[in-house]
Amino acid sequence: MNKEIGQRLKDIRLSLGLSQKEMVEGVMDRSLYSRIESGKTLIGISSLLKILELNQISILDFFGEWGEVKAKNSDYENAATDAFLRGDVALLTSLKNDPTYPAVKVKHVMGLMIAELNDDVRRFPSRIKRELKYNVLQIGEWDTNSLWILAHSMILYKFKDLEGLVGSVFNKFKDPKDYDDQVLRLVALITVNYLQICLKQKEASYEIEKALTYLKELPNLPVIMLEKMAGEYFSTKIRNNQEALKEIEIVLEEGGYGYYVETVLKR
Repeated sequence: MNKEIGQRLKDIRLSLGLSQKEMVEGVMDRSLYSRIESGKTLIGISSLLKILELNQISILDFFGEWGEVKAKNSDYENAATDAFLRGDVALLTSLKNDPTYPAVKVKHVMGLMIAELNDDVRRFPSRIKRELKYNVLQIGEWDTNSLWILAHSMILYKFKDLEGLVGSVFNKFKDPKDYDDQVLRLVALITVNYLQICLKQKEASYEIEKALTYLKELPNLPVIMLEKMAGEYFSTKIRNNQEALKEIEIVLEEGGYGYYVETVLKR
């Protein structure tokens, strides 16, 4: 039972985008909590309740069907991604201010997304920027939450650091047939964002080709059709085929992604 509770705590922590230290701040020592997560140490009910209270997690959610909680997380993050790609600041703000969703790190990312849409990233709190970068490095594993955070915080990284992070994503998710739609969408989004960044760099032709090849090898599924079209757009842009570029732009604009065309593809 202690292993199941430890794994449940770990799953929740990762879904909230927290480090072990942040998960139990003021409740217990991080090293003790680490042993609880790994199932090596039992946790008392009072400590468990304090951790849940600290992170605004109801006891029903904790002992209920975890799959439903994870599904809610995915739905929430997907809604934020769609709002961002369409340039919908009002919807993003509404999601960020939703009191029923407690994931602080996710809300920090939404704040960054809003700042980016408002062209105000420079004024975004430096402390939160550092925390977001540290969080991705601290987690030490790629799951849907850490992938989502990376996908929407790539503007914070130096290119060399980003090169290593994206390389680890490509290495981790080598065979897209083994992963669900949520993972596919996130790795595709990361790839497109990386391509957009690479195109601004000098002597990044190898990274551009690597990203284009990775995106091309992802399956042609509706869930990543936007990212597939973005990859085709970048390939066409490199070939300087203006007529084909215009055709892709029209399709995306008609699909409601005019903002995406102007701020990502044309940038």
